[in-house]
Amino acid sequence: MLDFLLDVDTPVELANYLSLNRVICDLEITSRKRLFERLAKLLVIDLEEQDEKKIFRALVEREKLGSTCVGDGLAIPHGRIEGLLEPRIAIVRLAEPVDYGARDNKPIRMAFALLVPKDATDEHLKILGLLAERLSDNDVRQQLYIAGSAQQLFDSFLADSALSKAAG
Repeated sequence: MLDFLLDVDTPVELANYLSLNRVICDLEITSRKRLFERLAKLLVIDLEEQDEKKIFRALVEREKLGSTCVGDGLAIPHGRIEGLLEPRIAIVRLAEPVDYGARDNKPIRMAFALLVPKDATDEHLKILGLLAERLSDNDVRQQLYIAGSAQQLFDSFLADSALSKAAG
């Protein structure tokens, strides 16, 4: 899963881009559109200079290029935003799987949304690669699926030393 993207020199720590107030455990929604709306609400938290609708449109526009579902019930919707100062991540685990338009026709259960500054191409690719690598670990996925709260989901996602990598 996107392993080829990790050939960059700068270390990236996923923990720098995630905060507990952007994590939801067992969200009840009924569609991919509603998921994107909720992700936009999370990603705009503490961003005075950004607009929730703009973030929603960025996620939807990226999705039109091809599904951001990575398999195993997981999706990594992402977008670029003009004027954003630093990347941010939001995590949502759904109460019930939702159709996502995935190539494998399987619904998703979790979304890891990434928002990056418009011109942050290298950093965008590094973070996507780390997210994909992290989520390809079966033990990590199992811990995420059994987490009983947003705090446990947050802790499970950030647990262990594999998060800080200097690739190359």
